[in-house]
Amino acid sequence: QIARLTPSGDLSHDTTYTAYVTTGVADLAGNHFAANYSWSFMTGAEKHITIQPSQSDTYLKEGLPSSNYGSSANLRVASVTGANERVLLKFDLSTLPANIDLLEEGLLRLYMSSAPSISRNYQARALTSPWTESGATWNSRDGVSNWTIPGGDLAAAGDTTATGTSGGRFLRWNILSDINSWYANPALN
Repeated sequence: QIARLTPSGDLSHDTTYTAYVTTGVADLAGNHFAANYSWSFMTGAEKHITIQPSQSDTYLKEGLPSSNYGSSANLRVASVTGANERVLLKFDLSTLPANIDLLEEGLLRLYMSSAPSISRNYQARALTSPWTESGATWNSRDGVSNWTIPGGDLAAAGDTTATGTSGGRFLRWNILSDINSWYANPALN
């Protein structure tokens, strides 16, 4: 017969655990163990993988809708009527091991060097159309084909974070569902 032990909570990574079964335990027929049993096992190390947006990055500028910033050293975001600016990032997922069966967390961290005078809510949303770093503008996704909607064909939903009014810090967004989608279908990245 098989006995299944189920932990009451998550087990810690890289930890040795010992399980005990004593003579007080009986099978369905009422037979008790002749001796106490114990066994030990160790959980695996937690794995963190950092993925840099090394494939492509640029920003789009509503006020200069035909200009490309793919070679810019900095990325800019602005939320101003008629002068919005949006960042585009493409991630190299080749560093992810094959056959990942569980991703528990997917965070996008971007450094904000200077903050707006009034806190803004910024979203991280996936794009639904392919784009190129050297061709993307507010109007065009690749220098040839226009976005369906100027400023980028954005997914309906995304994670939101408030900027606050102090720069010199990282902002974070949960993009786990996007990473899983890109992993399953790299063409969507």
